[in-house]
Amino acid sequence: MEYSPEVLLTGTIFNDHCEALEGAVVRITAAAPTKKKDLGYVMTNQFGEFAIVVEKNPQINYQFDIYEPVLTS
Repeated sequence: MEYSPEVLLTGTIFNDHCEALEGAVVRITAAAPTKKKDLGYVMTNQFGEFAIVVEKNPQINYQFDIYEPVLTS
């Protein structure tokens, strides 16, 4: 198996009732010792799951900010 400089980060978002939250927005930020960089946004699927590929680097901490789904009628 070849070395990959990337890693897949996954997660599941739940509401207050422990139900999977579809359509939630997850903002990902990379925090290195001297700077922060916004990597973008992903949305959860119908099971509340999300995934993003990021750089594999032990000097970087990844921060996730979760926003409720926007409901439209």
